[in-house]
Amino acid sequence: MTNFDYLKTEKDFDSFIDLAIIAENSYSFDVSTCIINCRRALEAAIKWMYSVDRDLIVPYQDNLHSLMNTDAFRDI
Repeated sequence: MTNFDYLKTEKDFDSFIDLAIIAENSYSFDVSTCIINCRRALEAAIKWMYSVDRDLIVPYQDNLHSLMNTDAFRDI
């Protein structure tokens, strides 16, 4: 059981939930792998936010730094 199992029942979160679970599970055996998977899950979750929130407009560059540093994203 993971901290994210409850989200598995929600189809809306399919794009990033498996990455979050993999990141959590990898913590116990390899912290470096966990860090990489946390970053992947974070990026997928933020891209999901942009896909469902009409107030968020994807910036010219859609890398993690640019997505997190728009005014609209920070206002949320």
